[in-house]
Amino acid sequence: MAVSIHCDARGGLAAAMELVRQVRAAWDGGEDLLLDLSEVIAPDIAIVQTIEVARAQASAEGRSILLAQPASSAMAEVLEQSGLLWAAVPADRQFWFHKGEDA
Repeated sequence: MAVSIHCDARGGLAAAMELVRQVRAAWDGGEDLLLDLSEVIAPDIAIVQTIEVARAQASAEGRSILLAQPASSAMAEVLEQSGLLWAAVPADRQFWFHKGEDA
């Protein structure tokens, strides 16, 4: 079973720190994660970095982390500006945009 985590609409460092707190609490309980970013209207690099670190940790620990819905256009812009999409592999496209290997 996965714990659903909602990220704050304000984005920024405060939202990223709250996201870290929620992720740690879920993982302390042994749960996988379902991230809901639908309310994030002003994403920034702090949120993206926090999610990427959580993805790496989840992979290392054999845990699952998924997005409840594909990344918004605002999130896609931050991903592009950060360089994370420049060499995106199929797993990255699947995670952020729910697109398979053929997309």
